[in-house]
This record gives sequence, C-alpha cells and structure tokens, in this order.
Amino acid sequence: MEISVVIPAFNAAKTLGKCLDAFSNSTRKPKEIIVVNDNSTDNTLEIANHYETTILHNTGSNGANICRNMGANAAIGDIVLFIDSDIKIHPDTIEKIHLEFSDSSTTAVVGCYSAFPEQKGILTKYKNLWIRYSYLQSQKKIDWIFGAVSAIKTDVFKALGGFNADLHAKHGVDDLEFGKRLISSGYIIILNKEVEVDHLKEFTFKSFVKNEFMRSLWFITLAGEFNQVTESVKSGFVNIYPSFILSTLLSWPTFLFIIMSLFFPNYFIIPLIFLVVLFLLNYKFLKYFTKIFGVINGLISFFVLFLDYLVCTLGSLLGVTLLLFNYLASNEK
Repeated sequence: MEISVVIPAFNAAKTLGKCLDAFSNSTRKPKEIIVVNDNSTDNTLEIANHYETTILHNTGSNGANICRNMGANAAIGDIVLFIDSDIKIHPDTIEKIHLEFSDSSTTAVVGCYSAFPEQKGILTKYKNLWIRYSYLQSQKKIDWIFGAVSAIKTDVFKALGGFNADLHAKHGVDDLEFGKRLISSGYIIILNKEVEVDHLKEFTFKSFVKNEFMRSLWFITLAGEFNQVTESVKSGFVNIYPSFILSTLLSWPTFLFIIMSLFFPNYFIIPLIFLVVLFLLNYKFLKYFTKIFGVINGLISFFVLFLDYLVCTLGSLLGVTLLLFNYLASNEK
C-alpha cells in the first residue's frame, strides 16, 4: 500500500523546512508529499518549492481542515498520512505506520510526540510531554485521531466526508471528532506508541494559556455532542482521564485557599492538604517528567501543571455554560 503525505501549512516558514527535510532520511519513502498552502503571507510557499512536493493552494485561508480535505482528495496513495507543518518525522515513522496496515482490519494509525522536543522552554517541554504521557496511558485501540500524525485509508476518509470543516482545527477537536465518526461507522483506529515525531512548536505564556483554555472549552463541547460528559468523569474522554478532571475541579479551591492563607496564616494547613492531594493525583506524570528532564524542571512542572488546571477550569466552565444554554434553548422550541 502506498502512502500519500498531506501537510497543511499556514505561515509555516519557521518549521516547514525541518518538516520536509526529515522525509529525506525516512527509511520508507512516501508515494508523494502534498503541501496545501493556506494562503500564507510569509515565505511558506517559497520553502515548499525547494522540495519535491505537490503544492496545492487554498486561497481563502479557511484553516487546516479545508487544507487536509483538499490534500486527501488529490492524493493518489492508498493511505493518506496527515502531518502538521510543525512536525518532524523520525526515520522509521513511515515504516512503522506501513507495518500497522499489514493488518487489513486497521483503518487508521495514530502516532505520538517524542519525549525530547528540540525547544528548551519549560512550557513546551510540559505540553509535549503531557500529551505523550497521556497517550502512553491509552489502550492500543482508540476512538480518536491525532491530526499532527495520523494515517487513514484514503477511501474511508473520503467516504466519511473528511474532517468537519466547521470545527476550528487549532483548538484540537476537529481530529477528535473525525475519530469518533470513524469508530461509530465500525472502523478500527490503532495507537502505535512507537510511531514517534518531534513537535517543533514553541509555546509562549500567552499561546499556552490560550491553547489550554480553548482546548478545554471545545473538549467539553465535543463531549456534549457525543453525550459523554457524565461518562468522562468516570472513565475519561479521549486522552483526558478522571484524575485530570478531578485535579481540574480541585485547582481553583486550592488557589483560593492559598490566597486566604496569606491573610489568615493559621489556616495554611488547608491549602497544604489540597496541594498534597493534587501532587498525589499527578505523581506518576511528575515522576515521568522528572525522569526525562531532571529534578529542577520536575519541580517547576508542578507549578505549570497547576496553572494548566486553573486555565482548563475556566475553559471547561464556559463549555458547560454553553452546553446548558444550548440545552435550554432546544427545550424551548
């Protein structure tokens, strides 16, 4: 089976070169590499022209979903491998994906981030490793797609209508929604934890907070769409597990008790207890982070984790509010 690679690219000049360079070191070459330029205003197109790629143009800047669908519709391979423009494959990434499809029952294969991103910032290390860690906890058969590195049989992708173009790709739920549709149609998605790629995106404080807020908002929205909000508290949702949900619920009470203890020092034991509970709930991840990046980064990661939970709480609250509003509005009709 031949593999066509599809790369959506919007103002991707900082990373696209590294992304495309990596294919030259691949032990198995793809049938073709399709770069879909999303009306970039930087030199993304110029960089893509330096490589042996097929370039498509999305003149409307309609987002990654439109680009992915355009690329898949033009693909001639039996399998379409979606790779983001800020992703660098490993030499054996395509080979391992191809081997998974030797089982004819497999419809899609999902990979994961490597443990060692090139970027040095603590927010980037945390975000990449948290995603990797959460994937490592998953079963082999999953019900979601990871747009950064996912391979899908081309005919199935087209038959299901591709990604939902109404969902905003950068919020990270468009690929999840397509995975739910795949499973509901009776297909099988395999998570191969040995299929690794490097994530080249560097998070700033602003981009990190915005990403976590919007992602939690749309996770709640998607869970509501599939009637899995209540179920997620018991068994998790996609790669969000009950311990994460419980930690999110505890984050703001912990923060408020910390503030209270500044004015009433005698009550310091209350926030201390909450912090210990949060630490225990996240001990395995913090231990994993410390093993990879060292003790100092491990200590800092706890504070980043706490910030993450605070932001996710706000996004989740907005998501729940929107769900309730939509529910009430639908009942009035």
